Amino acid sequence: NQVQYLPDEPDLLVKQLRRSFSDGLPTFVTGGIGSTPDDHTRQAAAAALDLPVVRHPEAAKFIEGVTRKRGEPLDSPEHAQRLKMADFPEGAELVPNPFNNIAGFSIREHYFFPGFPVMAHPMAEWVLETYYA
Repeated sequence: NQVQYLPDEPDLLVKQLRRSFSDGLPTFVTGGIGSTPDDHTRQAAAAALDLPVVRHPEAAKFIEGVTRKRGEPLDSPEHAQRLKMADFPEGAELVPNPFNNIAGFSIREHYFFPGFPVMAHPMAEWVLETYYA
């Protein structure tokens, strides 16, 4: 077992994720998948795998639902910013987020969750029950 705490440093994230993907072990990654300028994990995962970042249509649809529930228009700057959380490495699959319906993602046995335990915990449980029961 191994735990690493990494800063929001893109080059270091890419380096460590490259190593982690090459290990071939299931890995949980928490934090860095929000929509703020210091969230680099989605892009770092894509770079580590030499894949483009693409908008996941199902994740974007969930985010549209969140925006509508908040009563905001889909052409608002807030929605545009929030949609960045639907951008994942090409080929990623969704990890559902029952807390706020903004999904995480998985690719090559790496599972990416928000850094907030209230979201990460049920998402990790879903991964364990779905893939490793």
